[in-house]
Amino acid sequence: MMTVTAQNVLMKKYGILYKQMTIYCYKNSHFNNFQDALNTAALDKGVPKEQSNDPNK
Repeated sequence: MMTVTAQNVLMKKYGILYKQMTIYCYKNSHFNNFQDALNTAALDKGVPKEQSNDPNK
């Protein structure tokens, strides 16, 4: 297993970048965006789809 330091050296050498992502989880499902998680939870609870207050939508 590679150490974090060794991994960082190789990332710098090859120009590999990373970014952290938010993953939304509902029960055993994982979603990349909040709206999908919200709609799945709403369907599971038997209520109409919810609308997020996301100004980017």
